[in-house]
Amino acid sequence: MQLEQFLYANEIAKCGSITQAAKNLFITQPSLTIAIQKLETELGFSLFNRSQKGVQITEKGEEALSYMQQILTLTENLTNLSPSKATAFTTMQLIAFPMFFDLLDETLFYKIQNTCPNLDFKIIEQTASTILQEVKNGSLNFAISGNASPVYQSLQASLKDSKANNIALQILYQEPLFLLLPENHILLSKETILCQDLKNETFLYFGEHLQKNQLNILEGHDFQFQETIPFYRRTSIKKALLMGQGISIMSKSQFINDPLFLSGKFFARTIEDFTNTSIHYLIYNKRHVFSKTETDVLQIVKDFYGSL
Repeated sequence: MQLEQFLYANEIAKCGSITQAAKNLFITQPSLTIAIQKLETELGFSLFNRSQKGVQITEKGEEALSYMQQILTLTENLTNLSPSKATAFTTMQLIAFPMFFDLLDETLFYKIQNTCPNLDFKIIEQTASTILQEVKNGSLNFAISGNASPVYQSLQASLKDSKANNIALQILYQEPLFLLLPENHILLSKETILCQDLKNETFLYFGEHLQKNQLNILEGHDFQFQETIPFYRRTSIKKALLMGQGISIMSKSQFINDPLFLSGKFFARTIEDFTNTSIHYLIYNKRHVFSKTETDVLQIVKDFYGSL
């Protein structure tokens, strides 16, 4: 048995597909199939059941893969003891959804540079829907993502019910959602604002929040808006607010440092009976073997969220 075979088997388990695993490993599908067949012959049992729908891990395969992952982790830890490894120049990309950048400041980069001085570190923006799809198909091992709380709860439930679930979620941060009103709006004079007070208003929303003809950010509440208008940049929503085109709902991080908000062109108010929040979370493949660098960087990200 070879360590390379364990890596191959683990990648197939992550993807649920030999074709996708071969792409991720940059080898041909026949070469990957032969390597796994040799490993199964040595073990004396099948790791996977193959079908037109993909591959599923056998009961014995699940047990064997848990040992393989331990071996891969221990090998990574052993490699990290090498003095040459400590001084080697490495690269890492952290994929994050757009709202992560609303919170981001230079302190995070300073801490990462101090902890990992030989790391070329970049944060790449991607939408939450694309992140989910890429973690599911195995082309992405982990990322920082986020959704409104109803969407997060729905995702959590769907992953729990899935028979082939390799994905885990870990909440990093929750923030409340605020009602945004243009200056001179009549609701600014109310001491308490309720959902029913917003009926007949025009709601300006971010396009990605519309799923299956429903605004997921508002799920669980009946606002009865007169009209809803989609936008594909939050900066456009803020400018539409300035022109009095309607009202909107956003998390604090999305407007707190905006010059229009700071200059009093629009205002934020709580909706007393609106309980939805914005949830930031780490999404990752359970079978991914995290390197020490990845673990260190993610711990800094968690600490950063904890300081907010």
